[in-house]
This record gives sequence, structure tokens and C-alpha cells, in this order.
Amino acid sequence: MLADLRAAGFPEPEIQAVRNTPPMWEQLTRFYAQGGRVQAIPAAFSAANGHPSAISFYVPEDPAQRTHSRYSSLAHELGHALFYPEQWNAMDSFGSAEAYARSREMGEAHAWLNQYTLCLEKVGGRSEL
Repeated sequence: MLADLRAAGFPEPEIQAVRNTPPMWEQLTRFYAQGGRVQAIPAAFSAANGHPSAISFYVPEDPAQRTHSRYSSLAHELGHALFYPEQWNAMDSFGSAEAYARSREMGEAHAWLNQYTLCLEKVGGRSEL
């Protein structure tokens, strides 16, 4: 798991914060136990997205541009990957635009709340909130 974070461009202090923060480590371990993986994708930009099977970090060559390879981004994407699975239902499973929007927004709300909660717990100093 930690090797995957290194490949995704995470600086060593951020990796140690992931490992040393019990609730973050529990979530990452659970994600991997459920078959999920963190993957690095070479790119000209920095970004991240999370899904139950993969959390992808888009990693530019220049380390200074790797703004998403951080504890807080991982916390957010774990929120998408682990919580509110209805956000991943196929579009044709919703009876209305409102139902679809609610599902997607609830998924985002869970991701932001997870990020906030795990950043408050971060060992070695809080991340940006």
C-alpha cells in the first residue's frame, strides 16, 4: 500500500501520516481488503478520483506540480470509494434527475466529510481542510 502511494507521488511525510494515523490506516487497509487499489497515472496535470475498485492519482513529472498526492486528497477519495455506494449506480437506475443528483451529491458529501474528519485526526499536523 505504501509503495503505491510512493508511486503516486506522495512525499514521505504524507506517507508517514497515512501510516501513523489510525483511522486513515484502517480505511486504506479496508479499501485494499475489499479489492481496491491506489494507482498512479502519468499525466501533465495533477488530479485524483476515487471509486470502490481504484483510487487514481494523476501524477505530473515535476514533483512541485503533484498537488493532489497528499493525505487530504486520499482521505477525500477514500470517502468516495468506501461510503454511500448508491453514488455508483448506473444512470438508468434512477427514476428522475433529482434522484440521480441526490445520489451524486450525497457521494460528494460523504467524501468531503471523510476528508474533514481524517484531516482533524492526522498525526504529524493537520492537512489543509
